[in-house]
Amino acid sequence: MGPLTQKLLKELRSARKSNIIDLAPLREARKAQRQLSEDLRAQAHAFPPQHGAWMEHLLTLTNLGNSMLRSRALAKLAERIEAAHELYMPGGPPMSPIYDSVFVCWYTLDLGVGPRRETLFSMLADLAAPLGLPTPLANVLRIAADSSLGIYRVTKLGEARVRLESLATGMGVDAALPQGMDPTGPLWLTRLLPPLIQGPPDWVVWTTPYHLEDTSAEADWRAYFERVAPESKGRVERVTRHFKRPPKASFWLDYILDAYAGVRAESGAVCLTGVPDRPETLPHSEASGAQAAREPKTQSASERVHTRLFEQARRRGLDGPDPAGIRRELRAPLEPLFPDSDRILSAAFSCYAALDAKGRTALDQLVERVAELPADEREVVHGLAAGWFSAFEILQVRLDEGFEVRDLLRRKRLFILERAGTHAAATGDLVAGWIRVSDSDIRFEGALAHIPKMIATTFEEQLRLLRDQLAARTRGLGWKRRSALLAPYICPLRDRIVQDLLPPGISPTTLRRPLDER
Repeated sequence: MGPLTQKLLKELRSARKSNIIDLAPLREARKAQRQLSEDLRAQAHAFPPQHGAWMEHLLTLTNLGNSMLRSRALAKLAERIEAAHELYMPGGPPMSPIYDSVFVCWYTLDLGVGPRRETLFSMLADLAAPLGLPTPLANVLRIAADSSLGIYRVTKLGEARVRLESLATGMGVDAALPQGMDPTGPLWLTRLLPPLIQGPPDWVVWTTPYHLEDTSAEADWRAYFERVAPESKGRVERVTRHFKRPPKASFWLDYILDAYAGVRAESGAVCLTGVPDRPETLPHSEASGAQAAREPKTQSASERVHTRLFEQARRRGLDGPDPAGIRRELRAPLEPLFPDSDRILSAAFSCYAALDAKGRTALDQLVERVAELPADEREVVHGLAAGWFSAFEILQVRLDEGFEVRDLLRRKRLFILERAGTHAAATGDLVAGWIRVSDSDIRFEGALAHIPKMIATTFEEQLRLLRDQLAARTRGLGWKRRSALLAPYICPLRDRIVQDLLPPGISPTTLRRPLDER
């Protein structure tokens, strides 16, 4: 029994001023277990037998553990967990790539504190006898406390069955999946638990799996294991310990954030790419961005056209309406929640929509002398002139390719090329910006604002109302000009909705890495 567990036991006993501890938390957990048992029986079709058994036990024990976190002995641990919750915002996309199941397992099973690296569940296991926990429940605590994340090669055996082989140990097991879990691979990052009750000897995929879909992922991870444990002797033990006791408590949560590579459109599974010790392979690591910035770049035709447009807009003093005035008009926060998205949409508006004294935009002026430009730039200018501004609902994400979308203002379905954005947006999200149209394709042109799915319905309703209100002011303009005039309102409207709809205590800035902040 570690020192923190002893301190907890002493506190629990002193609460009753006797050698019998307060069993109220245990009674609460058992009450929750009875309710859970009823719920599981009602949903028996959704969970394989072994999965349901683990769920009944672990959720009961998690309730007990959460009750124990109210003690003085675990006050610092509780504060640490609360701070991590605010930082990582678990729940899955669009709020965060950290699944609830991963976060709960992290703080109950892996977050070690004190000199003995005691975890919440290891402490409960040590207190099983004084708590009066039955032996089977104590055994569950030990098994769960010893589990860890791992990398597994996935072979689909059926609609809800897979074969999982650990890249670290070579151990292969079969698992039955709960309803709705995507059985495809090729590699998963997940936590497995062994069979718990009599019946099918299926293992349990306990945490929602992350899909590792790089073509070189298996070779990259095997090389990573060799770097973690350079000597082949004892490598399996050291790699297993690395997953359980990494160099930093938040190591694997940070890896998931940095490696986040979008969501599979067909299943909703979160995809990861890269390995932890090669930050240049991680889409959201600072080192990856720094390396990209150091690489020599040749301006594309699109970049050259943008430079010309920005210069044209600057020389002619083209700008959008007063941002503060719009925010007051919409009752939005006066300070933008996401300054970058305000900046990029304002810059785009000055190029594509702001009018000079003769009613022309910077783009109109560039079109007038398009014959003077190189052929590749002419193609871009014509594409911009054929394009328009709108808000688009993402119907399907094709990673590294683009989006199937519905234009909310024109009620039209399109496929839009957008490579980088497919790693930052998901089905059901909205994006607002300009598109460029050519004979061969349609693509987003630089400036985008991201509206996550959680506020998409409200945003669409408010956008249509705003369009109707602006219609009276814009009679005589073509539909493209009228749509473009909505651009300065997009970010203030989004900010107001986010501010109004987020639960109390959650800062709007915790909406992680939206598409417009990439």
